[in-house]
Amino acid sequence: MPSIIPSLGKKANWIVHELQNPKWSGLVARLIWIFDAVLSTAILLRINCIKMSLRIELRIDTEIDWKAYMQQVEQILQGERDYALIKGDTGPLWCCL
Repeated sequence: MPSIIPSLGKKANWIVHELQNPKWSGLVARLIWIFDAVLSTAILLRINCIKMSLRIELRIDTEIDWKAYMQQVEQILQGERDYALIKGDTGPLWCCL
């Protein structure tokens, strides 16, 4: 088989060739998935630590969203089907720009 990556040595070329071998694809996919999960968790924990050290409090105000959602649901239950006419406290359900 010709060299896949000519700039790499024979050992590195063999590793790349074996990783592309279908018999290892399941293992490689699992290892990539685990690496991604660990890396994502580390990033999220790091962001949380920075947020805590800077005493940043992120407030997510879902009460307003819930009220608007329930207003829109009520309009749908009353029979309104035109999305442009369905509105709540936060504005229209759908906006055409």
